Amino acid sequence: MKVSLSDLRVMRKSVRRLLLLLMAVAIVAGFFVCSRKAAEPRYQGRSLSHWLEELDYSLPSYNNTNAAQAWKAVGAIGTNALPQLIRMLRSHDSALRKSVLAVYSKQKMVKFSFLVPAEKIQWRGARGIYALGKEGKAAAPDLIALLQHPDSWTREGAVWALGRIGPDAADAVPALINTLKGPLRTSSCWALSSIGRKAGAAAPALRDLLNAPDSKTRGAAMEALVAVSDEPSGEVPLLLDRLKDSDDEVRGSALYLLGKLHLSSTAVLDEVRLLRQDPDKWVRRTATNALEELEGKNETTRAAAEETGTIKLMNARPLDVLELYSEVSGKKVEMSSNVIARAPRVTMKTVKPSSPKEILKLIEEELLDQAGIIITDLDEQRVSATLRKK
Repeated sequence: MKVSLSDLRVMRKSVRRLLLLLMAVAIVAGFFVCSRKAAEPRYQGRSLSHWLEELDYSLPSYNNTNAAQAWKAVGAIGTNALPQLIRMLRSHDSALRKSVLAVYSKQKMVKFSFLVPAEKIQWRGARGIYALGKEGKAAAPDLIALLQHPDSWTREGAVWALGRIGPDAADAVPALINTLKGPLRTSSCWALSSIGRKAGAAAPALRDLLNAPDSKTRGAAMEALVAVSDEPSGEVPLLLDRLKDSDDEVRGSALYLLGKLHLSSTAVLDEVRLLRQDPDKWVRRTATNALEELEGKNETTRAAAEETGTIKLMNARPLDVLELYSEVSGKKVEMSSNVIARAPRVTMKTVKPSSPKEILKLIEEELLDQAGIIITDLDEQRVSATLRKK
């Protein structure tokens, strides 16, 4: 086989580029190692970084089984993970690192696990805070700062993490109100709902979103408005107005919220009864369920389930079904963000009195069948709820 002079030159040039890349990688690796002032916390012999990578659903290697283990791992590490997670939230790419990443991304010969762009590191840090929930409240200021990040994926990770922190993330409310104006408005509605009454300042902006062109935004804004309002009953006229919404999910959500408010005035009951003739079967079922709520006939709680051995849920939010699961099982449910944001509503009913074990089995089967939600045991006190990959 003959090799021309020009081929040799090309090969030498490629080799030189590879050597330069390796040298640059070595320099960056040196800085990377030296900058780590504290050893990573570990669980079952694996580092926090490893477990956070298992929670990264953008990777081809992501799977629900490993993710369930990762949720357990981050929870077990607990607040010991905070120093590293906060460092991750503050990650940035230096000019040198950006240059190395640019060259590195153009070749496939060598791979280094630590050569991850800063926005990916920040997102994983936010994912870790999401897993910690309210225990991650010390990271709230850094998450608020990330709401200004140019990368939308990183911003959304921060929104979800703030929502999981809950009322202790109240300082984020002004920034979350600003995000209601952009593409993350639906996620921000959920975060404000989770913060609850401490997010009351968001009420005017949420009312404006009730007329948004996107039905998911209208539905999310409506639920958030009831959650943040000091006087939820004052929002009833707006909920009644949404009963006429063109989208069946929005009408169903309005019915659900009216039922939960237990305001059985004649005007409310009359409007809800009309929806029993709705063209959409799920809305009709929800209207029937809401009437039972309003008339005090539908109390599917742990006490009711244990007393009667029955459950009846019509067009219920997965979040409420999982709360019931937690009450009946006595276990804490660790939910991934996509379960809350994307899972469809669920209808289920026992046909005969059942034991708590049978009720839990029914919930698990119907959540998987109707909403694609997989419940996995983590330990004796916790289970995880993740959305099945399509």
